[in-house]
Amino acid sequence: MSELPTGWELAPLENICNLNYGKNLPTKEFIETGFPVFGANGQIGFYSSYHYEEPQLLITCRGATCGAITRSLPRSFVTNNSIVVSPRNQINLDTHFLEYFLKGYDTSSVITGSAQPQITLNNLKNLKVFLPPLNEQHRIVTKLDKLFTRSRRIREELEPISKLIKRYKQAVLSEACSGKMTQELRKAKKLPDLKTVQLAEVVLDFFYGSSAKSQSSGIVPVLRMGNIQNGLLDWTGLVYTSDAVEIAKYQLQEGDVLFNRTNSPELVGKTALYKGEYKAIYAGYLIRIRCSQNLLPAFLTYVLNSPTGRYYCWQVKTDGVSQSNINAKKLGAFTFDLPSIEEQQEIVKRIDKLFKAIDKVDQEYQKAIKLCTRLEQAALTKAFRGELVPQDPKDVDFRQPDRVPAAVLLERILSE
Repeated sequence: MSELPTGWELAPLENICNLNYGKNLPTKEFIETGFPVFGANGQIGFYSSYHYEEPQLLITCRGATCGAITRSLPRSFVTNNSIVVSPRNQINLDTHFLEYFLKGYDTSSVITGSAQPQITLNNLKNLKVFLPPLNEQHRIVTKLDKLFTRSRRIREELEPISKLIKRYKQAVLSEACSGKMTQELRKAKKLPDLKTVQLAEVVLDFFYGSSAKSQSSGIVPVLRMGNIQNGLLDWTGLVYTSDAVEIAKYQLQEGDVLFNRTNSPELVGKTALYKGEYKAIYAGYLIRIRCSQNLLPAFLTYVLNSPTGRYYCWQVKTDGVSQSNINAKKLGAFTFDLPSIEEQQEIVKRIDKLFKAIDKVDQEYQKAIKLCTRLEQAALTKAFRGELVPQDPKDVDFRQPDRVPAAVLLERILSE
């Protein structure tokens, strides 16, 4: 914006607010109930005392959520993973106006570090804030509150769709892998009945992945547990190897099934099918399963991701401090109902068709959520251009304390 609206000022954050880090508080000192503690991810626990009587505006200054804007509760303890932003008494500044401004601001410009992102007081203090007359701030906040209330209501109405999509997919897998989905086909074509087998009986082998250290660049990508997402391989966030011995030993073949043997309790056992998209090897937290001629890799992938497969993983996993593990022996003992190859092909075909339809619904859901975000950002952009609400010349009055122009107040602060 080349020219500010009438009565507006552009001021460094340090000129209009006091900026302070929260206090260090080891998690071992948390208690079950007490005063709320706010850290990098909102409220994170309770403590026996507090050091802020009133709610405070917080900027997360460390970690993955660096730059997030939150507001604490009354009588709260704020840890040193947040910076407390408190408007100066001499300035006419609505804290809700400032909160909206910071939420609309691209904080990436004040974040440093990649492995451990952080915002320092020095980086934050020169952040430029638009400062309209106080009455105009109030009108902007009122308008944004209405818009964001509508947006929040839309999100709340859309949220069940995401859960329904997941439940629907699990229901499809349960119906398919139990044989119910194709029982009429089985009768009509007089196909063999389902045969209960252990996985070890119908695969060629299980093979653990490479334990060698990967690189940020190289000849061949190394698939890791993070590359298995929602039953599919995600080819982003890759690491690589150029070691010829490793490539020869661990190179994947089209049709290999990758099983995540070590992860958090809720994610251990997630599975994906390698379709030969790119030449690749796999890392040590994965087990490569190579199927026999009696088992379709795509069918096995669906079975292991079905409620039956997920429940088995939950039952047999060995829990460590922060991760769970399922070894090849336990994986081989997984028992399931195996249809004929012809029926497996039909099951995979039907699941693919149903998943394709529900994925379209999911795509529309994601578009709607993104549209809400874009509308919110557009509203914030208009607000801080002075275009969201009409201006009123009566907002500026030297005789009334709450209508003194921001420029005058800033001059007083600087002179003090």
